[in-house]
Amino acid sequence: MTDNIGREELIIIDRQVTGGGIKGIIDLLALKISKDGRYSFLIIEVKLGNNKELNGPIVDQLDRYTEAIRDNIQSFIKCYETNYSQKIKLGLLPTDWKDTIEITEKVEGEIVVGHYSKIGTKAIETLKSNHTDLPYKIEQFKNIISV
Repeated sequence: MTDNIGREELIIIDRQVTGGGIKGIIDLLALKISKDGRYSFLIIEVKLGNNKELNGPIVDQLDRYTEAIRDNIQSFIKCYETNYSQKIKLGLLPTDWKDTIEITEKVEGEIVVGHYSKIGTKAIETLKSNHTDLPYKIEQFKNIISV
């Protein structure tokens, strides 16, 4: 995840997020830029390829998280617009970025699967076949040594 530091189009703004009506712990909360320059929330759940939650519970988990943020959207917007501004002032984000941002009410989710790639690939295929209308993007990264 550290390779994503300094990306203005996708800002990982917080990790291990709880509270605000969230039942559970969000792995990563990101801000994703739109074409108009405003941001929206992106909930990122990171799972190992052999994680049993990929068999289905991950969908319910993301549903709960997106619903909790949507139900409390104005509080989340205010909190994370302030969070962003504070990080700019503290020098935790690149200083050439805007001092403030605007966050919309859009909330999305994404599943990131890493390691155990052969098991993970099968789990992703099963997840997609069991949830043909899956509203979440799934991204898999693999650590393969090329020869």
